[in-house]
Amino acid sequence: MLIGFDFQYFFESRNKVKLTSRKQPKAPKEYQQSEKPVYRRVSLATPNDRVLAVAIRDAIEAHDISCGYFTKGFDIGFLNARLVWHGERKMESMPHFDVMWGYKGWRGLKIGSSSMKNVSEYLGLDEQKMGVPKEIWVRAGTGDTEALDVIVERCESDVRVTLEIANHSLKNKLVKNPFAVYP
Repeated sequence: MLIGFDFQYFFESRNKVKLTSRKQPKAPKEYQQSEKPVYRRVSLATPNDRVLAVAIRDAIEAHDISCGYFTKGFDIGFLNARLVWHGERKMESMPHFDVMWGYKGWRGLKIGSSSMKNVSEYLGLDEQKMGVPKEIWVRAGTGDTEALDVIVERCESDVRVTLEIANHSLKNKLVKNPFAVYP
C-alpha cells in the first residue's frame, strides 16, 4: 500500500501526472530533485513511516478533491491508522470520489466483480489493470530493485487506469453524485 502512495513525488519529478492544487506540498528531502526512484522499505512491525504518512496526508489535503479506487475501503483508513500510530492528526474530511463504488454495492452497476481489472475490461478502456506475479511482490518486499521497478510501473498504471475509469464514468453518466465527504 505505501508503495503506491510513495510515488506521487516521482510522478511530479517525471511529469507523468500533473497536479493542480491550491498549494504545492514540499516533498521530503530524499525525494527532492530525484529523477530516479528512491525506494523505502516500510514494515508495519517497525513504525518508521511517519514522515511518509505525513507527506502523503499533506499532499492529498493540498487539493480540493481526491479520487481513488477502493480508497474508502482501504487506503484512507490505512493512512489514518499510520498517522494515529505516530501521534499525528488524521486526514481532514474533504470531497472524495471512490471510483469503485460506481460498480459495487446497491447503487453500483451490476457487472460482476468491481475489481479494477474487471471494470477496465468491461468498459473496454485503452489501458488495463497491470497484473504482477506473486514472485515479484515477494522480491520487492526484500528490496530487489528490479522487482521494485515493476511495482513502480504497476502503481503508475493504477493511477492512469483509475483516472480513465473516473473520466469514462463521469463523461457517460454511469455514476450519480459520485462525490462524498470522506473520511
